Amino acid sequence: MGLQTILLHGQVIGGVLGTVLSLCLVIPLLLHQTHFNGHCILFANGSRNETGNLVVSWASSFPCSYALVVGVLLFVASIWQVYRLFCFIRRATEGTFSSAVLDLVVNLTLTAMALAAAILITVGFKSWCDTIITGFQSCAGASVKGINKEDLEALTSFYLDIGTAQFGAWGSWVCCVALSVCAILRSCWHHQQENLKASMAKERQRLLRQDKNALSNSAGGTFQ
Repeated sequence: MGLQTILLHGQVIGGVLGTVLSLCLVIPLLLHQTHFNGHCILFANGSRNETGNLVVSWASSFPCSYALVVGVLLFVASIWQVYRLFCFIRRATEGTFSSAVLDLVVNLTLTAMALAAAILITVGFKSWCDTIITGFQSCAGASVKGINKEDLEALTSFYLDIGTAQFGAWGSWVCCVALSVCAILRSCWHHQQENLKASMAKERQRLLRQDKNALSNSAGGTFQ
């Protein structure tokens, strides 16, 4: 099994993992926004009222929406990549230089987007936990005990939802980095093969010209 075949199998495995991790990002965020009536707790803040309940000042829903869009793109791209690469393996082909470059561009783009989503979720979740942690030993403790049952239907799930989404975002980023490395190695391998083919073609043309000149000189000597 050559290096190119190993890289193809590695990218297929990475695509499958990327599909699972993208679902770990999308599904918890959808559940979270359902639990919070369409609100996003990332970067939200608030203060305690006289009864001890938390009055939440909701931030923009952009962080959750962006992470959802990234998760959907990761899912679609992973399925597409697994299908393409599986076809290469089934046909016993190694793809082309253009296909490797396409994989590289897609993976680098998704890597940057996944990193941005992971940072938004991590920083936004920390901001929320800093807001609600008053009176509790930890953010998880606030999630378990609940905060303000009057305004929100289900506060007991936000730690699990956002924690799972955070895991999915960072896991997807790591997966995209690994796939980008594989794509870079495949692109370099194909580029090397293209250069080798070009060099062999030039050498063949040179040898053909030499043989042609040798035959011409031999024929000229015979007539003399």
